[in-house]
Amino acid sequence: AFELAREIFGDLSTRTVTLLGAGKMAELAARHLRAEGVQRLLVANRDVARARRLARVHLEHDHARRPQVRDRRRDAD
Repeated sequence: AFELAREIFGDLSTRTVTLLGAGKMAELAARHLRAEGVQRLLVANRDVARARRLARVHLEHDHARRPQVRDRRRDAD
């Protein structure tokens, strides 16, 4: 998935990425995205505390409740 994202978007360090969910797979994805240089990550999850915990490990972070995802889509690449 990261190779495809890199192929489509090029340099990921200038992109804003939205993760849907804050479980184990989202944590793994966040680590890979961080390794790819992503600086801004939006985390959408129905449990805001979990979204905050996951987002907190990033330099620039944000979180949203799942119903707000539609509103936040325009913030991501």
